[in-house]
Amino acid sequence: MEKKKITKDQQFLVSKANKEDSYGIHKILLKNLIEVKDVKSLTPKEKSLMKEHGFLRKEVPESYYLGLIEDPEVDIYIAKNKSNEIIGFASFHLNKSDIRKFRSSVNKIDANRPEILDLLTGSKKKFIYLDQIAVDPKYHRNGIGKLIFQNALKNFTDPVVSFIVKTPLDNVASAKWHEIVGFSQIAKVEGNYKDTKFNWWVYLFDKY
Repeated sequence: MEKKKITKDQQFLVSKANKEDSYGIHKILLKNLIEVKDVKSLTPKEKSLMKEHGFLRKEVPESYYLGLIEDPEVDIYIAKNKSNEIIGFASFHLNKSDIRKFRSSVNKIDANRPEILDLLTGSKKKFIYLDQIAVDPKYHRNGIGKLIFQNALKNFTDPVVSFIVKTPLDNVASAKWHEIVGFSQIAKVEGNYKDTKFNWWVYLFDKY
């Protein structure tokens, strides 16, 4: 797929998603999707491309995003180009307090400090969970993801937590992006999803 060439005067608009945006958000998901059941069938070349360019693995219908948009505990931010096309999105789950409550696949948590374990599993600590962030592949390497994230941060006061797949397929591109925008790796977790063993890195962004 040919990348979109961005000129210096190209502008993008970031806003919270409305109900009519669910279709465009779902299209971005599909352009970045790799289903877990397909990982073992990937060739070495395909795995390398996925690692370096990034991927999403959650197989959901458009109605899933419509539900998130209507959920007061979730914020979805979108970026549109001058043609009013959605070219990227990020979904944030607000007021979270225990990663095991919404990531039931997690079995083991290895945090680098006691206070981090308390943040991730304690009932009194609150954080925001960055569930998904994706950009149309044509617009990769243009700072769209960072632009979406920075706009969302203006409305957040709690720290932001994110999961990045390490195995069965290392999402190198996502790890690099998180580090570039200011996240720090704080923990590792293990679990199972669809009869497949997973390891995730947990990243934290705390502007304070």
